[in-house]
Amino acid sequence: MKFLFMAPRFHTNQLDMVRILISHGHQVEFITMGASKSEDHTLVTPHILEVPRIFKIVSGWFNPKNDFARYADITIPNVVQLYRYLLDIKPNITIVRGFLSPYILLALPMLFLSLTKVIVYTQGPKYRSVISWKLRFFYFMAFNIFRLKWFTPVKYKLPETDPIFTNKNIKFIPFFKEINNSALNRLYQINKPRFLSIGKYQQRKNFISLLEAFAAVNKKKSCTLTIIGENSTNEHALYLSNLRHLVKKMHLEKNVTLYENMTYKQVQEQYLNHDIFIIPSYGEPASISQIEAMACGLPVICCVDNGTAHYVADKKNGLHCGKTIEDLRKAMSEIVEHPEYIEEWGRYSIQLLLKEYNIQTGYVNFMGLCKSD
Repeated sequence: MKFLFMAPRFHTNQLDMVRILISHGHQVEFITMGASKSEDHTLVTPHILEVPRIFKIVSGWFNPKNDFARYADITIPNVVQLYRYLLDIKPNITIVRGFLSPYILLALPMLFLSLTKVIVYTQGPKYRSVISWKLRFFYFMAFNIFRLKWFTPVKYKLPETDPIFTNKNIKFIPFFKEINNSALNRLYQINKPRFLSIGKYQQRKNFISLLEAFAAVNKKKSCTLTIIGENSTNEHALYLSNLRHLVKKMHLEKNVTLYENMTYKQVQEQYLNHDIFIIPSYGEPASISQIEAMACGLPVICCVDNGTAHYVADKKNGLHCGKTIEDLRKAMSEIVEHPEYIEEWGRYSIQLLLKEYNIQTGYVNFMGLCKSD
């Protein structure tokens, strides 16, 4: 079949999904509103929509931080170009992210006329304890009027583990991630543990709190911290500059390394060169970095204010924690003070991906959704 993805950008959390589709003989195309420095276009090069100058100016006013999702929500692309892409691609299945974004709404008439099956991909939790009337209305329109299919990689949001509301039409399909074969026989460094964290250099990634927590942990037992971040906006550059200043102020130059704009391949290699992964970010709808770390055999410390924190089994392959400096310090200290956890929990990370979040099972479930009436 021919798959078309329409999303604000070609995020790394879609890379293994594209890889397994191609490996099974399917054709994959992407239409996006932009691209970032963290993307890997080895498998597919996205068609990036042009945006008229007036809407770029509008985006500059209302989206000064140049957030991709926000950019897609407030800009209207070149409609002729959009329709030309749709006519040329002629997809059997179209997966859309950001259903109410202008570029998706503009594409829907053409998609419905072409009889392509439209599948909605969101990162909101399948199970919820509270649901707004707006979301209920959207569910009604999606399932009863447009007859759409829908999936999410988020089951529920911690700390709640037994939400009372669900919608049977929304399918939970985990993030697609292959086990890194090099992780199966990897070695762990427990005498001087190596922490790794990844994300954009911005406030909600919480790297400054992480750095201060690390400084406290490092006083009791020498360890290292590597942060890999994207630096592509003025906001990123300023945040990175502040981090570098703090590293010098705390005299941590020998223990802390800050990288920027690494390629996808380089990032995957870094997982294998570290022992513990920590994701301190808050307000995170869903992140794949902890799953990438698990695929490389790392134990994971994950902030509970993260939509995909439930992929981490607390005290089995890692720890759940809060976002404060003290929360992060306690979690980091617990694993450093019990070095036997590093390998034990790291090996269990791989088992979780093999059993609960198996990529082949995910593929079968996804294709079942694509073929369902």
